[in-house]
Amino acid sequence: AVAGAAATAAAALAAVAAAESARDEAARVEAQRLSGDPESAALWAGLAEGSGKSARPAHEQTVEWSQLGKALEADLAAAVSKRGDLPSGDVRQLTSSDVSFLRSVMAKLTAATEPASPAETSSVVSYGNWVAFAAWWAPVRRIIKWLRADWSGGKVHGFLDRRAADKLLAGRPPGTFLLRFSETKVRPMGESSLVDGSG
Repeated sequence: AVAGAAATAAAALAAVAAAESARDEAARVEAQRLSGDPESAALWAGLAEGSGKSARPAHEQTVEWSQLGKALEADLAAAVSKRGDLPSGDVRQLTSSDVSFLRSVMAKLTAATEPASPAETSSVVSYGNWVAFAAWWAPVRRIIKWLRADWSGGKVHGFLDRRAADKLLAGRPPGTFLLRFSETKVRPMGESSLVDGSG
């Protein structure tokens, strides 16, 4: 009877482990589907795994914003220097204002789905925050990768809101423009330009 109970318990534990594994795999597939990008899904899975909360499936975990900021910088540096045509010292690093911009983008993209937990003021990032942000991040990363020399050379301003772009353009001749990323839409590129000298 004891052996039968032990076998039943072992089978139950195996079933639970299999269910959790299937749930983790389903969450990974869902993250990849929602973000449209296996690199974004892998980035979240790595963060979730490293958060010390590995008993929970990745889609139920949260990560600290500081961890995510560092992971985004590493992800971008890897994407930019992947071909090896830029020496690692020439790869543009994220500034504190870049990271603030990214945090602001996450807050704007997730406000509709998680209004009770504003991502801009929270130090914790949920899976829902990540999925909304990853849909924006994946095309941004691709554009930076394509324009890596211009990105590292400072020709693509990138992480800049409209107000900051207008300040940079103030006093410049009409027709001057800069390239930046949209902060509100999953349409990665935005342009700010000075058409008639008034902004």
